[in-house]
Amino acid sequence: MVETLTGELGEVFDQSRSVVHSTSWRYEGDQLVLSYLAALPPLAGAPPGFALQPVGARPAGVGRTSDPDAIPVMDVLTHGLRHLAMLRISDRTVATTLAGCWHELLASWNPLPAGLLEHCVPRPG
Repeated sequence: MVETLTGELGEVFDQSRSVVHSTSWRYEGDQLVLSYLAALPPLAGAPPGFALQPVGARPAGVGRTSDPDAIPVMDVLTHGLRHLAMLRISDRTVATTLAGCWHELLASWNPLPAGLLEHCVPRPG
């Protein structure tokens, strides 16, 4: 994952000032999809090939589904930000690595550990 970020972002990705955290996994058809959240140092704008998009927290439970094919990307991102909000207060390495603006942003998010699916999703095949 770090190699991918370095390749895609170049100098924008400063490993010593960024936090990369696995936020979720799910199956889409027969493919395993891993989601990561990368908290980067403050940027002057979007890196080439990327777009900035505002993110607002969805209330807990809204849009919750047991069908992994129906999980919106915004739900995955919301889950990751809530988990990062928890790590910023429970993990010293994350807390000291995150820039001040991340602390300000995450202070408004409800800190939650990784969530649980209400039932198991069978593995394809």
